[in-house]
Parts: sequence; C-alpha cells; structure tokens
Amino acid sequence: MMGKQLAQSLTMPDGNDYHFFGVTYFGACTTIGSAQQKVAYINGFNLDSYINGVVIFVRFSNTNTHNAPYLNVNGTISYPIYIMNPNGTSTSWKNIPSGVVQLMFANNAWFSVHPIYDGAVMDDANGVSF
Repeated sequence: MMGKQLAQSLTMPDGNDYHFFGVTYFGACTTIGSAQQKVAYINGFNLDSYINGVVIFVRFSNTNTHNAPYLNVNGTISYPIYIMNPNGTSTSWKNIPSGVVQLMFANNAWFSVHPIYDGAVMDDANGVSF
C-alpha cells in the first residue's frame, strides 16, 4: 500500500534540510525486540526507493531492546535507526515501545521523525488504515 505524501522537512545533524517528497510507504515489522536487524515488509519498496527524503510508516509489533538496531526493508539493505531529538541531534533507537513509527531515510540511516502513533494511521490515497 502506498499513501499520499506528507508535507514536512527535517534538519539533520549535518545541518542539511531534507524534505519529504514522493510517496509514503506503509508496512509492518514483527521482528523480536532483541534482534539487531529489524525487517519490515512494504509493498513497492525496493533498492531504488532508498533516496534521501523517502518516508515510511512501520508498525513495529515488538518493543525494541537492542542498543543499535538496524532496519532492513524487504530484504534489501540494513541501515541504522535513530531518533531525532528536539535539539537537532540524533540518538540510537533504544527501548522504543511497539507501535507505528514514521521514519525518513537520509544519509544512509533511518530517522524517527515523530513519536510513535498510538492510533490508526490513515492511507488516504487508498482508503486504508492500520
């Protein structure tokens, strides 16, 4: 399922601004919390999808407990997952509870753009929620 794009941008620790563009992807990850490599399955996401600014929403079934987790989408390439802090710095994604997370790809890493959603996320283009 692909959804409509959200109009947002994010300033990364390197000082560059990355703007969300194109489509937003929705998927799920059921990997156990202690595993370093989390695997998400997202329709339509492939190696060509790894471009700065691409956004994904992933429903993580399990709370992460690994100190330095990586995300692999559809068995392509694993990249580290970070949380963007309000001061513009990033930290590793540790002890984050299960739920839906919005991630943006930039500088060969996934960055959590917003906190976990505790409600359903709507895919307006396809009329689907999860």
